[in-house]
Amino acid sequence: MFMLSSKYGVYSLHETLLIAAVIITFWSIVNIVYRFKPGVLARKGFKLYYGVVLVYRRKKAVKPSRLHRKISYVYIPIFIVVLILFYYTMISNIMGKIGLISRGVEVQLLIPGVNITGEQLIYFIVAIAIAAFIHEVMHASVAFSHGIGVKSIGFAIVVVLPIAFTEVDEDRFSYASTKSKIAVLAAGPTSNYLVALIALLLLGNIVGQYGIVVLDVIPGSLAESYGIKPGDILVAMDGKPLTRSLLAKYLNNNTYPGINFTLTVVSDKTVRQVTVSKPWNVTRLGIAFANKPVDYLIEAFGLRAALTIQFLVTWIYVVNLGLAVINAAPIFVSDGGRIFYELLKNKKIAHLVNAASLAILAIALYPL
Repeated sequence: MFMLSSKYGVYSLHETLLIAAVIITFWSIVNIVYRFKPGVLARKGFKLYYGVVLVYRRKKAVKPSRLHRKISYVYIPIFIVVLILFYYTMISNIMGKIGLISRGVEVQLLIPGVNITGEQLIYFIVAIAIAAFIHEVMHASVAFSHGIGVKSIGFAIVVVLPIAFTEVDEDRFSYASTKSKIAVLAAGPTSNYLVALIALLLLGNIVGQYGIVVLDVIPGSLAESYGIKPGDILVAMDGKPLTRSLLAKYLNNNTYPGINFTLTVVSDKTVRQVTVSKPWNVTRLGIAFANKPVDYLIEAFGLRAALTIQFLVTWIYVVNLGLAVINAAPIFVSDGGRIFYELLKNKKIAHLVNAASLAILAIALYPL
């Protein structure tokens, strides 16, 4: 992944090292300032832990809103929808693994540095920051609207990963009505779910229905031998609009001794036809690619910026949906877990529900 060109969506090794140098420089400056001028950061609400954890707390209260209090009750039915989505996704995945259905919903654990690398890692981190901020602000805002105090709201940077948090006044929270408690707890995952829906709507308007953008070409591959380069846009195959499924259909054709197909390639607004002879035993073109953004987006901002917008909105959708589903699930430390404790009142039953949900999640994520 580190060999891919940053011009079209991912970073090279050189640029990755440059980013690492920037991160090291940032933490070095923060540590020097905190060591010799600790009051500078403290007066602004910052505190440094372990040299790589920077925490900001704001204790100023948010103005309560009666309108928001009424609206907050709408979060409860939306929360139920997200909870159902959790169980449907996980159980469908498990049933697919054991062969009860042909194909379950794919569930994948996103791990920075493992299956999220290069420039995509930066988009992921930005999306995490946006999702966490929205999640915690909504918790705080709804808590204030219900007369529940919030001790502080803030964020932390752990090396490069941003984390937001809200410290609710637990004493006042414990005396609130069950309906108010559920509204406060549901506000976080519900807001993330709504942001995910907005991002999905945006993706439907910025991602083209056909065409793929070449991000990288593997040396010695079929694509390289026919002059396909990073930045090329493959728009058609044998005169048909090119989609991922059509490309896979041609590449998986193992008719001996092979097949020929013609790609329509756009490079810097120049169109050319490339006829490819694919051997029967070759099933890959040898490219890393992304869906082509819609034409108006490319014309307005250029291909590079259009891809950046597409990648960022995609990660905002993925991260917010994932955060909503996981936080709605009753798995002890989640918002959903706390909601079930408040609803059921019986700790033993609540423990059982949380344990069962955690087991379902673990089985769904376990690679089989």
